[in-house]
Amino acid sequence: LLVPDEYSTIQSAIDASSDGDSVLVSAGTYYENINFNGKNIAVIGEDRETTIIDGGGNGRVVTFDNGEGSNSVFDGFTVTNGSGNGGGGMYCNVSSPTLVNCMFTNNTALYYGGGMYCFSSSPTLENCILWNNYGSEIDFNSVTPTVTYSDVKGGWSGTGNIDADPLFVDLVNGDFHLQAGSPCIDTGDPNSSLDPDGTRADMGAFYFDQSTTLNVTNLVAGQTALVEVTNATPSNFSHFAWSVNGGGPISTPFGDAMIS
Repeated sequence: LLVPDEYSTIQSAIDASSDGDSVLVSAGTYYENINFNGKNIAVIGEDRETTIIDGGGNGRVVTFDNGEGSNSVFDGFTVTNGSGNGGGGMYCNVSSPTLVNCMFTNNTALYYGGGMYCFSSSPTLENCILWNNYGSEIDFNSVTPTVTYSDVKGGWSGTGNIDADPLFVDLVNGDFHLQAGSPCIDTGDPNSSLDPDGTRADMGAFYFDQSTTLNVTNLVAGQTALVEVTNATPSNFSHFAWSVNGGGPISTPFGDAMIS
């Protein structure tokens, strides 16, 4: 089931689906609030870098409250601007869905679980980021969610988890791409599929593309190398690193680089 080619909204595709189906969501921002309605289906963001569900402050963004199991999969989305008494980004009630490569940010709960709230539920999260949600990142009652290889503000017990600023490009204006140096780069589950650039999976919905690295090697004294950067924008960075053997300092546009 294709969104928006066949169905204009994610929810309408879920409503039309049956157990075992996949709802494939094209890149874009979808202003809606979705409920899996007990279906064991996979809802997958086609381009995880730019597939966003924005709740618009009009309730929880994602709901699992009809006994969904591990075959209910939510993969490759940024979930933002959700709100609720508990579970602004996601609410689980007696359900155990699987979440992969997702980001929950800027969601709000009045009492608990701004990112997500789980009541008698045991969702599984892998390669996810929960950051800058209001009313705690994750809260639960009775059963603890299983979280691995994820970045959770305030920390969360589990294999490979970290608690570190993911270094979004522009959190305030909703650019959730990772900057170079982000602790979420190459720290996803090592058994996950590789990122499109061929490197280890990153945490979250937005992978950092490392495929455009330029290497200049074997220069000798007196030789120069010119690197020209075009089409640079505030969110399109070029990063430089160098290693010098046998001499120094060297001059760069950013000042002299000394041997270390």
